[in-house]
Amino acid sequence: MAQTIVVLVKGIDLSVGPSVSLTTVFCASMMSSDGHNMVVVIVGALLIGILIGIINGGVVVLGGLQPIIVTLAMSSILTGVSLFIMPQPGGTVPGSLNWLVAGDIGFLPVPFVLLVVVSFAIWWPLRWLYKDQLFEYRRSLSNGVHRSSRRRRDLDLGWVRKLYRHDCRRNHHYYY
Repeated sequence: MAQTIVVLVKGIDLSVGPSVSLTTVFCASMMSSDGHNMVVVIVGALLIGILIGIINGGVVVLGGLQPIIVTLAMSSILTGVSLFIMPQPGGTVPGSLNWLVAGDIGFLPVPFVLLVVVSFAIWWPLRWLYKDQLFEYRRSLSNGVHRSSRRRRDLDLGWVRKLYRHDCRRNHHYYY
């Protein structure tokens, strides 16, 4: 899911895996076993991810470099920082966070419920914000006003119809 937006805009981000590694190492090394600082650590991990994205985007846009080169370099840097922070496996996970990633609400897993809630929370405002644009786009597709639809409509396919009629007559098929 992290690559979806990047791939849709024809870029590539090779630093997603090391970004996840760094935020995981940060959480594992900073979180206490009783979980009293869990919210602060999770917000810190989100801020680290945002900072990595800003650095990647800034270097690509302001530096004019290709995204694959920038994110490959960032991938190496983040892997080194992760290994510097935690050279051996370790850390603690509080029980409440464990329930958040492995628990159930009734018969549904908690991560699935969170996915549905967050997706709906993002989709609902965007649906109303971009309602007019989506309606116009759908209308243009159905009316053949869209550029690719116009191109298909303007093609001269008369020779295909003539060839099909000729083939149908020759093979004694009926052409309607």
